[in-house]
Amino acid sequence: MSTFPIPASGRLTNIEKNSFWDWSLDGKSLTTVSGKLGRDGRKTTKKHPSEEKAASDLESKHFKKLREGFRHLHAENSGPIALQTFFAAHYTGFMSFDLQSERNELAACRSTQADPASCEIVVLDPESGSETKLVSLDVSDVSCLRWHDHRIVFQADDRVSVLDIESQKIDNFGKGGVFPHFEFDLQAGRLLSSRSGTSGPIIAVDELLTAQTLLEIDASEQERVTDHHIQHVGALAPSGKLVAICRQKGEIEIYNLDDGTNTIIRGDFPCVSKLQFHPSGEWIGLTEHYGDWRFRVWSLSDGREDSRFRELQFRFSNGIPRPTSSCFDFSFSPSGKLLALRDNGWIQIRDFHNQKELYRIEQNHVVRDTGTSGFRIHYAADGRLVTRTDRGVLTVYPPHSI
Repeated sequence: MSTFPIPASGRLTNIEKNSFWDWSLDGKSLTTVSGKLGRDGRKTTKKHPSEEKAASDLESKHFKKLREGFRHLHAENSGPIALQTFFAAHYTGFMSFDLQSERNELAACRSTQADPASCEIVVLDPESGSETKLVSLDVSDVSCLRWHDHRIVFQADDRVSVLDIESQKIDNFGKGGVFPHFEFDLQAGRLLSSRSGTSGPIIAVDELLTAQTLLEIDASEQERVTDHHIQHVGALAPSGKLVAICRQKGEIEIYNLDDGTNTIIRGDFPCVSKLQFHPSGEWIGLTEHYGDWRFRVWSLSDGREDSRFRELQFRFSNGIPRPTSSCFDFSFSPSGKLLALRDNGWIQIRDFHNQKELYRIEQNHVVRDTGTSGFRIHYAADGRLVTRTDRGVLTVYPPHSI
């Protein structure tokens, strides 16, 4: 297994100001060098009373430089990070980011500094971190964002909208639906969302371009849920042919859009905080909403839990195994070979088929390393892994291999 803690040395670059900031952490000593690119910089060394205080000082200085516009670029550093950049001072939504592989564009949403009640969608170069496009939105919060060709589908409160990034035209796809709001999913040009129907809220699958409705489920019985242990979570298979919905403890509804059949997977789990189909369409993964917050996998062929994933080991920050197996986010790689798991302040990259831990990557600039806040992880279609933390830092990792 390859372990990648927060780098003890490296360089941040401010392209716009033609400046650099180097750091080197050696036990209790932190050395920094800053200056203009191509020139010798000013060197400062500070000795701390302990290694922990030196590491904390580095974390603080590193974050300050990111906020000033410096970025961690792969060309200037060794290690697993392709890009790290500060993006937002204010929370908008942890899943309001996505990387479009064919266009090589990273889109994310943030609250504006001038007016926290409004947001803006920003498109960045995922290699340099430079902002290339910006679209202002008259909404206070965006909870989810996904690319579809040259369009960006986003969710603001109870409304799902489609933004043409070239013309900057916004079309509203649907609004209303269940509460708490159902986070949409988008696969193969099909959109799974909740919206208002003719006689109450529905959960539906629609063809995004034609607006043809392929599936419509009555959701009026749980129109407004006040029990915070219960929420509506859904997922589409990458093929767009299978739908999974969890809205009750211990039940996942599976709908086949090809033949119109549906089944129910039952288990000893509470409601879930996330559902995702394995790219093969043979399994579905989930993270529990409350309970033990475990990551679990069910086989779709027989409706049984794959017990291999119950034995995964999670660790404290010092590497000692934790007695609990709480996991607060996960993502399958597009090939289905890799599984990324959020292990408190670390990311585990495992071989999906034999569960072997291949890589272990530490996340920095995280306020809470437990719970569904902290940071979220998402595999792009080309295998790059993207994370966003609760301190507003975006990090892109190149594809991992096995």
